Amino acid sequence: MADIANSCDSALPSFDELKALAESDPQAFDRFKQQKCEQVIASASEEMQPRLRAQQSHIDRLVGHCRNPNHVNMVLMQELCKQFSKFQQALQGDHPHYHTSRLSPSSSSATSSSSGPTSESSVTHIDEWR
Repeated sequence: MADIANSCDSALPSFDELKALAESDPQAFDRFKQQKCEQVIASASEEMQPRLRAQQSHIDRLVGHCRNPNHVNMVLMQELCKQFSKFQQALQGDHPHYHTSRLSPSSSSATSSSSGPTSESSVTHIDEWR
């Protein structure tokens, strides 16, 4: 089990191995999980790393209040649903925390029949989270 907890290669152990580690040595499992999260964050662009660290910190705070693994799953599912909802609202221009441009065809593409409504030149993009 100790070799799983200290492993830093990119392949994940099997579910059964991770389950056994979590049951036999929860602290080693947490260290392993933190190492894997840090590997993923470190592999992202420098621009995205602070955002990913903030998101991971938020997840860690949520999970820290959970009483058992089933509670963790429920809380994380609720959080994922909230994030998807915010993303959907941002795409629709409805969310107050996002600075968005209208997602509508530009005037130049409105007269062109060769360019569909989702072409890169005809749709403005979401700027970023505020």
